[in-house]
Amino acid sequence: MPRLCHVIFEHRLFDARIFHKQAVSLAKSGYEVIVLAPQIRPGTLGRRAEQKIDTVPFVRNGVEFYPYTYNKKLPKELGIRHKAALKSLFSQLRMLKPDAVQFHEHIDFLLEAAASLTSVIPGTKLIFDYHEFFLHRLRLTKKKRGTVPRHLEQENRILQTASLILCLSPFMKEYYSTLTQTQICIIENTQSNKLFCAAQKAEIDSSITWYVMEGYFFFDRGLKIILQALALVAAKGIGLIVVGNIPNAEKTWMDEFAERHNLASNIITTGHLDYLEVPQWISAAHAGLSITLAENARTGCPNKLYNYLTLGKPVISDSSSGTATFVRETGAGVCLQTNEPEELAQVFLKLKDDKNFYASLLENVEKAYQLNNWDNTSKTLIEAINGILLR
Repeated sequence: MPRLCHVIFEHRLFDARIFHKQAVSLAKSGYEVIVLAPQIRPGTLGRRAEQKIDTVPFVRNGVEFYPYTYNKKLPKELGIRHKAALKSLFSQLRMLKPDAVQFHEHIDFLLEAAASLTSVIPGTKLIFDYHEFFLHRLRLTKKKRGTVPRHLEQENRILQTASLILCLSPFMKEYYSTLTQTQICIIENTQSNKLFCAAQKAEIDSSITWYVMEGYFFFDRGLKIILQALALVAAKGIGLIVVGNIPNAEKTWMDEFAERHNLASNIITTGHLDYLEVPQWISAAHAGLSITLAENARTGCPNKLYNYLTLGKPVISDSSSGTATFVRETGAGVCLQTNEPEELAQVFLKLKDDKNFYASLLENVEKAYQLNNWDNTSKTLIEAINGILLR
């Protein structure tokens, strides 16, 4: 079978979409799958040096991991650090001789690597996976606005030389189809109960009805709205589980707010967890929160939505994101109308107290999962990869 190589930099080695879903599924279907990840320090793998390696390749679930060097001691000026990383990356690719290389990130040197791949290593197929609509993020981030013209030029070269484009949503497919004749395939962040399951629930205070927020807890992911709503109903037995990291500014605000409103016993924070430790915490919750206020959230649905569905949890969504559209169409939860704390507080209480309403949501969650799961999505992915590599 052909050899396919995923190249990552910012993503963790065992990322949900890249490793647990795509790479492992392709390996199980017979492909030889490799993940090329940055080596920041000798004897480690990953941008955060999260995996110690004694031998190369390091193997997990049938997927091989190889390093390329990213030397942080080199200066960024004149692109010196990135040029050295590119040289190391292409050296590894020439040694590994993959039939196709899949890129995932809108990082400058990886965009350049993807845009240059077919000319630097002729005969190698290029696959680019758009996890999000990057133009929104670049345009809305003040420090990165100046990079938009260069990124558009690199993206144009990618779209003209790629053999396959993967994306998250119909919106993204429609947008990119105006720019390229390359095949575009929608691969949503669906989940599988064979992969993402809990042997047991986390042990927490059973006298409290818990709601869970999975992922980085940013201000634009509803942090203030959620905490303000919690303060209104904590005395009525409502609690919040935050599964994931909380950045410094958000954590400072959250800690001060929680202390001021006496919420210590109503909040659990886990910090970053191994991917397979997450289900036990979601399983312990009554429903999942996906309140995303960023403009980019309108272009697709996040991992957390499908994680909640897979574990049988209704979803509480904001009013206008891709998740909100999904929840309205499937009835698998509740969409806020105003995105105000008072409204969210009432939703917390309704899901806790209205047993019939909650039971109807559970039925819709099960139906939504049966239609939107990784077992189905992986077939679409494998068929698309087969189409470019097994012709």
